[in-house]
Amino acid sequence: MEGLINTYVSNIPDETIFTQEDSQNILEQLDDDLPLVGYYARWADFRGHTPSDIAESMNETMQSFMNEYIVTHLLWILVFIIIGAFCIIRSMDGMKVTKRASRHSRSKFYDE
Repeated sequence: MEGLINTYVSNIPDETIFTQEDSQNILEQLDDDLPLVGYYARWADFRGHTPSDIAESMNETMQSFMNEYIVTHLLWILVFIIIGAFCIIRSMDGMKVTKRASRHSRSKFYDE
C-alpha cells in the first residue's frame, strides 16, 4: 500500500503540504485500486504531511486500524464460542441428571 501511495504523490513537489481534502483524494484513489481499504476507512485527515512522508503515515495508520479491527472481531468471536460452549455443557449436565433420576426411579420401582 505504501508503494501505491508513493506512485500517487510522485509528481507532487516535496514542498507541498497536504490538506484534509488532498489526503481524502489519495484515499479515494487507493480505494479505486484496493476496494477493501474503502470498507475499513471512509475518510482521511493527514493534513500537514508532505509527499515524502504521507505514504508511510497512511500505511502505518491503516495497519494499526486493521489490526485493531481484526483483534476486536476475534475477541467477539471468542466470547460467542465460550458462551456457546458453556450453554452446551450446561445442557449436557442437565441431561445426565435427568437420566440418573429416571434410572433411580426405575430401580426403586423394581425393588419394591
